[in-house]
Amino acid sequence: MLAGSQSLMARIGLSELSDILINPNIEVQLLDGTDHEAIEATLQISATAFKWPPEQVQAERAGWFEKIKSERLRRKERVYLARLNGKPVAEAHLVLRAGTAYLGGAATLPAYRSQKIYSTLLRRRLEDARAAGYHVSCINAEPMSRRVVWISMTWKWW
Repeated sequence: MLAGSQSLMARIGLSELSDILINPNIEVQLLDGTDHEAIEATLQISATAFKWPPEQVQAERAGWFEKIKSERLRRKERVYLARLNGKPVAEAHLVLRAGTAYLGGAATLPAYRSQKIYSTLLRRRLEDARAAGYHVSCINAEPMSRRVVWISMTWKWW
């Protein structure tokens, strides 16, 4: 569904995900709330990718750590960190609610874009959603990520 510059894309059926291209050099870590360096890396990646000023980074930090460290929230929302040759380069979120896997916010450091990092995170999140019993996923695709999502997957526009 398109509404101005906003769009909602849905994928029904997660049994076959091989159409999503991956970068085999990417290591994807599902954060469990114990790795403080990884949590900070996800915050810094988002801050850099979205050009947050230092005061916004500081304001976001407490809630960011609290959300990732909370076992209650982690049951429904998962956070991933992608590393290329050991260096944190991207982060992404997955929210599992009401029978739908929502592909939440994601960010890749500008210097590492166009290397199939985003699509690698896309596929990992969908694999985890499928493993959790989900069959429907959707994403609120902003203009910047819409191109990557559209190319990476067969989505239905709603």
